[in-house]
Amino acid sequence: SQGLDKFSWRASAGFNSATRNLTGFDFTRQFQLNGDLRFSPLKWLDLGLNANYAPVKGSLEIGNIQLANSSTMNSHAKIKHDDWNGTFYMNVKPVKGLINEIKVLKGKTVVDQGLNTETSRYYDPSYTAESHSNELRSGKYKYLSFQDDLSYRFSVDKDQIRFKAGANFQYHKFNSDYEVVSKSFFNGQQSNSFENLTKGWLEYYTLVGDLSVNFYDVL
Repeated sequence: SQGLDKFSWRASAGFNSATRNLTGFDFTRQFQLNGDLRFSPLKWLDLGLNANYAPVKGSLEIGNIQLANSSTMNSHAKIKHDDWNGTFYMNVKPVKGLINEIKVLKGKTVVDQGLNTETSRYYDPSYTAESHSNELRSGKYKYLSFQDDLSYRFSVDKDQIRFKAGANFQYHKFNSDYEVVSKSFFNGQQSNSFENLTKGWLEYYTLVGDLSVNFYDVL
């Protein structure tokens, strides 16, 4: 990290290779990187940027599970997450009491999950049936948020009564792209195969105004 009157920055990184058994999901490798940047070219203008990156690799193990009809099931999955997000903000104070703060957040998550499941059933000593399936799931999730907070503050009676009038506008957009590919085998022969691709999006915005008065200093 380093700081000056008009410019400052900070960065940090961490790596964890320990196994943490959290509800059956073991994180074998986790890396985190984040940084902040602040720049104030003018007395009435502040600019900032924050970035975060956190990929995760792990495995999901489900041991032999005893089912009905003398059946057993074993599952194994490889999971990978690739997450990043960044925030840009701008704080403008053109005149005394007037503050306009703008924030833009953008992020993306990539998920890859490979599931390998094998099931063996034993009905009697003379008959054994085995089923095996491979499933690959992958998805991308993107989101964008915009926020504009405009406010004007002033005081009367020697700063004992303070007024604030403001408006807040927020816009959010979310896109998802998810794909599932699955193949099943029964006694060595392929019995089923399918692909499923889904896409979706969500978009909304809000606008809120407020007026507040602070009498605390009077009391």
